[in-house]
Amino acid sequence: MLGETIDSILNQTFKDFELIVVDNYSTDNTEEVVRSYNDKRIRYFKNKNNGLLAVNRNFAIKKSKGDYIAVCDDDDLWMPGKLEKQLAEFEKDKEIGLVCTNGFSFDESGERGGLGKSRNEYFSFEKLLIDNTIACCSVMIKRNILDDVGWFDESQDITTGEDYELWLRIAKKYKIRYISTLLAKYRVHAGALHSTYLYGIKPSEVTKKVYEKLLEKQIIDVELYKRLCDGLNHRILTIKLIDGDKTINVEKILKTRMTTWEKSKVMVIYFLHRTKILNILRRLHIQRNIPHIR
Repeated sequence: MLGETIDSILNQTFKDFELIVVDNYSTDNTEEVVRSYNDKRIRYFKNKNNGLLAVNRNFAIKKSKGDYIAVCDDDDLWMPGKLEKQLAEFEKDKEIGLVCTNGFSFDESGERGGLGKSRNEYFSFEKLLIDNTIACCSVMIKRNILDDVGWFDESQDITTGEDYELWLRIAKKYKIRYISTLLAKYRVHAGALHSTYLYGIKPSEVTKKVYEKLLEKQIIDVELYKRLCDGLNHRILTIKLIDGDKTINVEKILKTRMTTWEKSKVMVIYFLHRTKILNILRRLHIQRNIPHIR
């Protein structure tokens, strides 16, 4: 997979870049694969991150020399025109801080579904708060923007959500441009660190930690934080009910902080638990193959 990723980066139509590979002291043949490329643009480092992706992302940024930063994990892929198209958007508007793209997820059987698809040309802070539709492998950021808002948060409690938290800090102060062209490919496989967070309630739990971090950094206020958590509570209870969680009862629904409308919707699902309607919802949830992007 690493070789495929490196090939996809070296095959970019835009050629003036450095490829920084940070190895978490892996026990496979990572170093051998990287050093097999005779390309002066590749710079290889080893750095222990203790399970925190943000640590090695920041390590790579520190080692970088360019004016723009683009992230690609060792199992994801870029389409050839990605860098060229993103740089063109930065040149058009100096107020842009981040450019992301459309893409799709894939596995051994082929393409699975859309990735970060949107009808909007720009992502507002308010829109991103409700749903993170930015895939990390699709992102390019101005280096000076990172220096302004801060780099990836290395806190243990938002692991797998550190990218989402950064996008929100950037969106609070700068424009985020979205390119509808399919330029990034996110690989889904059993060995991926993020694969355990793609489905179910885990993304919502991570998102709540991101909101807590934003509140701590005074990016959002207490009232907005409470409203956002209300929406997450509704989402979590709904997913649990669809998944057949027997611990959810009327008392728990009523005690959970949500708006009256959200509680009503959860109650309807709860009382339909033995009907064909809920069975349909359950089948739709199981068959859904579009991942939630952190």
